[in-house]
Amino acid sequence: MVDRESLARIHGAGLIKTEGLWHMPQHRGGRLESFVWQTVDTAPGFPRLRAFPDHWRREIAVIIHPARLVRSG
Repeated sequence: MVDRESLARIHGAGLIKTEGLWHMPQHRGGRLESFVWQTVDTAPGFPRLRAFPDHWRREIAVIIHPARLVRSG
């Protein structure tokens, strides 16, 4: 059986890594932290990458400041 990630790669997806900052303005002192996130996604639309900050904004109420995106494969 082929896993979902392998199947996605067969259909043109590649590994992406995003590094950035998230800011929680309502936190005392305006908390600012860095993050690294890695997943398999499909160019040029990058649907998983687009859904990631939307989820954080909606569910955690933070502001994400992406700094760098790296894609391989």
